[in-house]
Amino acid sequence: MAYAISLLLDDNAADRIRWHWQLLAATGLSRSMLELGYAPHLTLAVCDQLDVAAAEHALEQLFAGRSVIDVALTVVETFAASGVIFAALAESAELRQLQAEVVAALPGAVRPDYQPHAFTPHVTLATGLSPTSLQLARQLFEQYWGSFAGRCEIAELAEFVPVTSLRRWVLAPARPSSRTP
Repeated sequence: MAYAISLLLDDNAADRIRWHWQLLAATGLSRSMLELGYAPHLTLAVCDQLDVAAAEHALEQLFAGRSVIDVALTVVETFAASGVIFAALAESAELRQLQAEVVAALPGAVRPDYQPHAFTPHVTLATGLSPTSLQLARQLFEQYWGSFAGRCEIAELAEFVPVTSLRRWVLAPARPSSRTP
């Protein structure tokens, strides 16, 4: 089993991602994310081994009082070598900082692709695609993709596959701006 620390998208953004997952399934290109059975999410770190109790304690400290994180899902890109197509997120210093803090807090070894210097913020749309299917999926998204905003409202530690939630942290509502008119 492996472990992931993820941020779950708000209902509106999650519904839009699910619509794209269903589009891929309806066209016969991929059912991978539907079959995974996990909510649309942004993975911050993946570990192949983890002291779960120590991780829960460290993440509790990290997520306590943390505010929701606004994200913008911008363009569709691929990790072609692994057959993955994904929605890229706009650059965010807040998200990068949180991801680096999560990696530093974990008592287990984080996979190389999730080290802060290699991290690509994204929401996966499909996995396991052949080069031909990747190209067809890209063409499909040229027609049906549009950038949109979302919020990450829940942080979660999960074990996979199958995905089993081990612990969730609800992020605090965004703090109102302290600027005065």
